[in-house]
Amino acid sequence: MMTTASSDTRLNPDSPPAAPVAQRPPTYGTIAVLGAGCLVLGLIAQHSLDTAREARSGLLLYALAAAAFGWLLRGVALERSHPEPQAAPFSLRALLPGLAVSVLGCLDLGGNTFRPIGTVLWLGGLTWTMVRLARGGPELPLARRVRAGWRERRTRVPLYLVLLLAIVLVGAWFRLERLNEVPADLGPDLIYHYYDTLDILQGRYRVHFPERESLLFYLNALVAWFVGLTPYSVLLTSALIGIVTHLALFALGNELYGPGVGLLAAGLLAVNRWHIALSRSGYPAVFTPLVTILVLHALIKALHKRRPIDLAWCGLLLGAGFYTYTPFKVMPLFVLVSVGLYGLARGKSALRGIVPQLALVFVIALMVAAPLLRFAIERPREYFVRELVARRLQSEQAADNPGLPTYIWRSLLGLNWRGDGTSRWNYPGARHMGWLSGALMVLGLGYALARWRRGDNLLLLAAWFILLLPAALGMLPHDSPNSLRMSGMLGPAVLLAALPLSALAGVLSGAGAPADEAARGEQFVLTIESPVRRLAWRWSAETVRPWRALLIAATVTLLALEARETRQFYFVQFVSRAPDRANYSNAREIARAIRDYGDLNTVHIKAHEFWFDEKALRVNLGLTDETWRPQFSVLAADQPPVAEVDQRALFILHPEDVQALSDLRILFAHCVAMAYRYPDGAIAFHAVMVER
Repeated sequence: MMTTASSDTRLNPDSPPAAPVAQRPPTYGTIAVLGAGCLVLGLIAQHSLDTAREARSGLLLYALAAAAFGWLLRGVALERSHPEPQAAPFSLRALLPGLAVSVLGCLDLGGNTFRPIGTVLWLGGLTWTMVRLARGGPELPLARRVRAGWRERRTRVPLYLVLLLAIVLVGAWFRLERLNEVPADLGPDLIYHYYDTLDILQGRYRVHFPERESLLFYLNALVAWFVGLTPYSVLLTSALIGIVTHLALFALGNELYGPGVGLLAAGLLAVNRWHIALSRSGYPAVFTPLVTILVLHALIKALHKRRPIDLAWCGLLLGAGFYTYTPFKVMPLFVLVSVGLYGLARGKSALRGIVPQLALVFVIALMVAAPLLRFAIERPREYFVRELVARRLQSEQAADNPGLPTYIWRSLLGLNWRGDGTSRWNYPGARHMGWLSGALMVLGLGYALARWRRGDNLLLLAAWFILLLPAALGMLPHDSPNSLRMSGMLGPAVLLAALPLSALAGVLSGAGAPADEAARGEQFVLTIESPVRRLAWRWSAETVRPWRALLIAATVTLLALEARETRQFYFVQFVSRAPDRANYSNAREIARAIRDYGDLNTVHIKAHEFWFDEKALRVNLGLTDETWRPQFSVLAADQPPVAEVDQRALFILHPEDVQALSDLRILFAHCVAMAYRYPDGAIAFHAVMVER
């Protein structure tokens, strides 16, 4: 199935096509068996890393598997072929009116505020510029298909789009299942995200929020406009961004290698433990894989076709990325490096006329990011607060700093061995990649390195490495690897993992695979006639070949096993076995106790330091009215319980506050104490209801 969606998979693609033969040459079967053996060796290497205290033996096995796989399948071409790009003429001078309007709008966006007039002018100028660059451009394939289907009163849908929909549904299940329960604790940062979103809903439109980029909060506000602002809505926005990432990764894989690789990449992402935890976290880092994939896709299309609109989209996405998450700041460097690597792989002639095209990319990017840049100039200490804090921590921990190479090495090992130690978005120390995707990624590295001058393999390798750097450049001894700051490399890592299976599929297809791309696209067709009376499936006879059926069955089985491991990892280990009670929220359970009690006016909390978060409690109670605060009595840790109550009251006590619990039982004749417990059985807090 996957081979029909790939590009030319014949061995030795540079040689002229051979005449059709009756039987597949034996070398194809040999290479396929040896390639599958490399995959088995990679899985053994991953098992060695999972069970050994040191990584040396597993890494040696991985190096052997990757080198052997790259050498064996170096002649299998997965890369799409693209004609020499012909740069379409455009004039920066013609874009000046739209850019001037945007600049005029930005003059009204000072003071860290999106004002109505300035925002309309800023976005209007950018929109006018994009429309002008798109004028006369080619029609999108989907648009052509819809127009043709409308005329013919029927729609013909390639099966890979149906399969993509199924993959997205699987990914949606992993990101939405029990979203209101896992993770249970929003964490301190997400409480501020909630209130930042509330600011937007109340009409305070900031360019940049304290220590946080703003785009996620505007999307939070959009989701909350439909479903209401709740802790669930904050997590729902993050999950929806994760679901959309499947489509973006498919588009990137399709652009580089064809629909087959795109489908495999989307399927691996759907069950990827790292991305699932990220999608359910509610943190802005969920944006990083999506935006980096989109920028990489737009950049590659721009390099392939040199159309002004592709260049503009690259610039637009590059500028928008600065409103997502701090590690995205490395992307302009990646764009510049990618252009150089493109010339290295394709020859200097491929870079002809690239300077004005890059100028267009960065001009559009600067205009999109202009309000944020103005804020950075006006309030540099606020904008660069994270960098300043990181620099201070680096200075304080200079004696323990092992250096940049060590941080890079730790981050790389986090993919397959020891990952992030923060229980808020990972089971502490668990590898970021799954057992299958981790092994496939290493083999994919071997394949891409063996064919680095073909297609855009070098750009994919560069993205995989450069997008790792934000985590390494953090350079904090006790914060490496960091799954949030290195999340930009997630998309390239999963895409590399899709290459080995597709390469094996290419070998099994052999010389009998159709070379015509249009023919490949029509091998699986779903036809929907209007009025809807039937669904007609049209299959090619070649699709039922035994080797292909075996590969499809093996691929589905491996993905199912990966999904099973991911489900066990996230919904069992992460929920009930994570240390420091990561999936338990004091604030949520206290809110539940208060709601069950039913009277906010007579609630007293005896607080201990770093135990009670009033903001988190208010969020879980759904309270935004500040008038409730004076009625809410928060007692200091050394303050005895109050004895004066009108009729009844509810006291929330720290589990170690045995004295207060004893005092309440003495002071009140009617006293009912309930112990709320962590998953491990330890008491989280006491809820004591008293009555006169």
